[in-house]
Amino acid sequence: MLSIFLVVFVCSLGLPLELLAQVYNPRGKRDPFINLQEIFRQEQPQVFIPELPPLSERPLGLVGLAISEVTVTGVAIGEGRRVVILKGVDGFTYLAREENKLFDGYVFEISEEEVVFVQEVLDPRGGRETLRVVKRLFTEED
Repeated sequence: MLSIFLVVFVCSLGLPLELLAQVYNPRGKRDPFINLQEIFRQEQPQVFIPELPPLSERPLGLVGLAISEVTVTGVAIGEGRRVVILKGVDGFTYLAREENKLFDGYVFEISEEEVVFVQEVLDPRGGRETLRVVKRLFTEED
């Protein structure tokens, strides 16, 4: 009964109901009624990383190793450019410069503390996508 009285009273003031409606102001907080799993599923790229063939069926050397199969063990400066020292799962150590090719990508950028790789993957529609993979310099403390 009271709610009907309030509606009639507000309407008698001549104010439109849209002005009196409450609006939710999140103030930078997330909406508590949104499913977090849906948000995370939308933010993650939908890509397909194909299974790698065995090392014996790939080319020898660094071009036969995937980005996930190398560890950054050092960075040096050679000929005025940075060179990254990579340790492969095959037990060998490799030197690589920017734009050197690996099995599933290439070295994009070398800094003093990390190396940025670009990994080439497949999207669900069969097209090619690229992902940035950042590997930090391996230290004894890690």
